[in-house]
Amino acid sequence: MAVRKVAAVVAAVLVVAAALSFEPVRTEAGEFLDVFRVKRLKVVTITPQDMAQLQELLQRGGTADLESFGRVEVTGEAASRTVTAGEAEEALGYPLRLPHRRLLGPYGDPLFQLDVLPTVSLTLNVGNVNTFLRSLGSRDLLPATLEGKTFTIKGYPVCTALYRGQAGHLRVIQGRSPELIVPPGVDVAAVRTALLGIPGLPENLRRQLESITDWRHTLPIPAVEGTCTHVTVNGSPGVFWSIPEGQPPTGASTPGTPTHPSTLFWEEDGVLYAIQGRLLLSQAMDLARSMGVR
Repeated sequence: MAVRKVAAVVAAVLVVAAALSFEPVRTEAGEFLDVFRVKRLKVVTITPQDMAQLQELLQRGGTADLESFGRVEVTGEAASRTVTAGEAEEALGYPLRLPHRRLLGPYGDPLFQLDVLPTVSLTLNVGNVNTFLRSLGSRDLLPATLEGKTFTIKGYPVCTALYRGQAGHLRVIQGRSPELIVPPGVDVAAVRTALLGIPGLPENLRRQLESITDWRHTLPIPAVEGTCTHVTVNGSPGVFWSIPEGQPPTGASTPGTPTHPSTLFWEEDGVLYAIQGRLLLSQAMDLARSMGVR
């Protein structure tokens, strides 16, 4: 549990460090807001030493939380419900892409779950954020011009097709990329510099993030060392995540299948996809290549 908590914190830090780096796309309404979307994925390797160092860094920073960094507003409510394939497509706004039936073997017909996410906005209190950065020893601070600026994260419906079989559960997840809406006049590079300049940030992580030359298009994906592989899925970059064999199994598994669930995920035409189950890389890739065929 301790490792999982620290890993979650690492993921949050990496997402924050990258959240302002997606390529901006102007809104159709012609407003002067920038809309940032995920376009590429990049694995960032995390070692146990990195996690320990990050935990020490956060403890040094005190008890600051998101609400101390500004005013948080949530519009709408998170909701989850079972739907038909037709209802899922209507909510998503595009046709579902599912693996070909002949590749699903012992799995039965899927159940569809639709998750709707609220819109979350944060209006910055730059003074409090910079106080927190100073407590970490930072010299690079957020610009004062960000005071009162509102950043909005807009989520889209996500559909999960759940297949059940002797090999356990297989999930096929898809939904449009979330959007980060940035107000006008924000110096994106200055924000990134302040976040990556935090003293005590594990040097291994800092080097990997700074080495991403096309940082305006790339979202770092945090991964425990040795568990992620870059792949190409239907012509688009993707990542295959798995737990190394030899670790204690997560439950009963059928002969010839991995003892732990793995996940293949990728972005294609503005939609994020994931296939999760006890699958080898070759099996997950075959399923992904067949998607789009009912």
